[in-house]
Amino acid sequence: MGNVLSIYMTTNLTSVPVVSVIMPVHNGRAYLSEAIESILNQTFTDFEYLIIDDGSTDDSGRIIESYRTKDSRIRFVQFKANKGITAALNEGLRLARGRYIARMDADDISDPKRLKIQHEYLENNQDVCVVAGSFRNIDSEGRYLSEVHHEFEISPEDSGKVPHTISNLKHMCHPTVMFRNNTGMRYREKAYFCEDKDLWLRCLSDGQKIVCLPHIVLSYRIHTQSISSEKFYLQGLFAQKMEDWYVERLKTGHDSYEAFDAQSYMREARAAVPTHTVESLTALRILVARENISGQSDNRFKREYIRTLWKINGFFSHMGLVIPYLANCLPYRLKLRLKSYARIIGYGRSSPK
Repeated sequence: MGNVLSIYMTTNLTSVPVVSVIMPVHNGRAYLSEAIESILNQTFTDFEYLIIDDGSTDDSGRIIESYRTKDSRIRFVQFKANKGITAALNEGLRLARGRYIARMDADDISDPKRLKIQHEYLENNQDVCVVAGSFRNIDSEGRYLSEVHHEFEISPEDSGKVPHTISNLKHMCHPTVMFRNNTGMRYREKAYFCEDKDLWLRCLSDGQKIVCLPHIVLSYRIHTQSISSEKFYLQGLFAQKMEDWYVERLKTGHDSYEAFDAQSYMREARAAVPTHTVESLTALRILVARENISGQSDNRFKREYIRTLWKINGFFSHMGLVIPYLANCLPYRLKLRLKSYARIIGYGRSSPK
């Protein structure tokens, strides 16, 4: 508790909620009210709303407090200083009292029936531990960009099918997830940028079942403040590390997490690629999404996107690192056409598979 400034709550703690919604916030003023109201306006109402202010220096705390005084379901936690999303999430898990945990981000918008849909599914499918949902992409102004529909089930029996498992998990959107609060699950500090993927892979290692529903449950905001260009890039590298640990657990029953030097890994990564290259990639993702919606036929943003990805792959070749970017970050549908687009821009037989 030493890193916690204060915990504010008006919830009647003798009444145990069915769902605990956990939302970390760090300087989230711009979209915070939209995010909070999208949870408070859910058709399913038996929940507590744990909002963890991770050392914000803007007026996020004031905004959260204004809602807390009006709605007794909100439990507001403030950190004295910024501790990072993993610490904030784990504090939320420590305090959560609900049978189910729902994740939420401070710049996204949950659909009104999100909690109802996911709660009913977990109630009716007792063998499922984690349920995710499909989502729509919106830009920083809230304008519609695209929809991402996925439907899959990963069972313990699939653990040996590593490519199948990894491919499906890449489609899971963290703030669309609800899971059971009876497994003692916690996020790991050194799983930088991919704390969610690491958790889901450990769930599978523990014999839990994961499902993604085709229902749209969230509007996911894509903008340069969602994740910095550098972090967006590093996320791909750390995702590969999470996958390596998963394979290690399949083979030996444990992984090399404790011995992993995350800081050295990050320093090497940051030294390898110019910042401006990764910034270009972030901007191009948004343009590609808009190009898909507009129906432009020249695909110029898609071609430039692949060129930029290819540059990044080249920068990292001397480090002996395999970039999972092409699989992790390409927009939906563009993946299916990767080979043909690679031929269009002139890479021929050297195109990524």
